[in-house]
Parts: sequence; structure tokens; C-alpha cells
Amino acid sequence: MTKKKKVSFVLLVAMTIAWIAFIFGNSLKNAALSGEQSGEIVDFVIDKILRTPVEKQSIEFVDLVTHFVRKIAHFTEFAILGVLIFFSVYVAENIKLKAFIFSVCGAFFIAVCDELIQLTSEGRACRFTDVIIDSSGALFACILVVFILLILKRKKSV
Repeated sequence: MTKKKKVSFVLLVAMTIAWIAFIFGNSLKNAALSGEQSGEIVDFVIDKILRTPVEKQSIEFVDLVTHFVRKIAHFTEFAILGVLIFFSVYVAENIKLKAFIFSVCGAFFIAVCDELIQLTSEGRACRFTDVIIDSSGALFACILVVFILLILKRKKSV
């Protein structure tokens, strides 16, 4: 491995570890703190993106938006994780299939651990549906990366 590849690999692994720490840190927050954090984003989505007047913001509506925002956050966190793992492996091995399999399986393992960590946080729960959402984020992002790499490879050969 060249010096440049070694540096890239070390940086990617460090970023991956930092991102996993970020994910686990979010899971260690109790339900009230986690809800408060999500609430700021929910308020932004309702006010600035959906532009829903206060009189039309029923409890059910706010709960639905909150649920959607939280699930999108899970999906996005693990999409980023999948990409970080993918490139960590790809830089070291230069094999797309190996990087793809390792990143999706690694993200699934981290998602399971993440949900188990939530069992230790007051008011939080361990849900297999969240593992599926998390893993889907990684899978989606890795498929997108492979697709982009294939397009770039074809452009180089033309």
C-alpha cells in the first residue's frame, strides 16, 4: 500500500470510529434529551419546510412528523456510516464487492449494538425495525456509491 493510501485508510478508519462514537453517543441519551434534540428539527420541518400553521398542528400531526424525522435521522446516520466503512475497505482492498459486503454487514452489526445500547438509556427501547431502517440506510448509500464508481469508471474508459 502506498503512503498516500495508508494515510487515506487511517483517516477513513478514524472518521468511521468517530462516527460510530457519535451514533452510540446519541443512543446513550435518555428519551427526554433525545426527544428535545429531535424537537428542534421537527419544529424546523413543520415551520420552514411544511409551512403548517399552528392551528393545523394537531398532536397526531406533530407525532407523525416527529416519527418521520427520527427515522430519517436513523437512515441518514447509517447511510454515512455505510459510506465510511465502504471507503475504508475499498481504499485498503480495492475490491468493490468486498467493500460493499463488509460495509452493509458492519453497519448491520453496529445497528444491532446501537439498539442494545438504547436498553441502558432511560425511556428508550430496542426495536428491530430501527435495525432494519439503519441497515437500509447503509445498503442504499453503498448501492449509490457502487453505482457512482461504475459510472466514473466508464467515463474514464471512454
